[in-house]
Amino acid sequence: MKFLPAGVECHESIMKLPHSFWKKQLYKYSLRLMKFEKMLSLWKIASAMKRDVTLTLIFSFFLFSPLHAQISTMVNKITLDVDHPNKTRFEYFLNSVDERLEKDVFEWHSLKEANKIVAGYRFKNSDQALSITVIFADSYGDANQIAHANSFPTRPDARWSVNGDVLYLVEAKDENTVGDILSLFAGRE
Repeated sequence: MKFLPAGVECHESIMKLPHSFWKKQLYKYSLRLMKFEKMLSLWKIASAMKRDVTLTLIFSFFLFSPLHAQISTMVNKITLDVDHPNKTRFEYFLNSVDERLEKDVFEWHSLKEANKIVAGYRFKNSDQALSITVIFADSYGDANQIAHANSFPTRPDARWSVNGDVLYLVEAKDENTVGDILSLFAGRE
């Protein structure tokens, strides 16, 4: 490997990963580094205020907590225009996805059992390799009926699930991405 420093070895399979993968990883780590540098400078300012030790402790705890790091590194800033008890939870899930998501046209009124749908949204990433559809219903039973009536796919590259009264469908070119997003949605209650 010509571009690696002397003495650094790398397994061949790592080098076969596509350029876009490495570009994305570099972008994510550069964002984290910039945020860390910003947090460090804010911590220095707060710690310089010797007269208010409590403020310094609280401020540094927040800045270096995993919760702040997770919220500050979210790629998306999605807000849903729906009056539903699970709105905030699914906004958080969508904002936690590592891919930049954009709202896509979704004609949920044309679905079977549309009378049981409160609202529906579809989001896609820029290269159309990932699609996430979220359908809000009044109950688990309604969400499940909507899924079965519309024969949503269950394949390695497209799977759906119901979480409470919300139905979501994840489709991606890469089946690992589908699994990761379903795990994200199912694993954070």
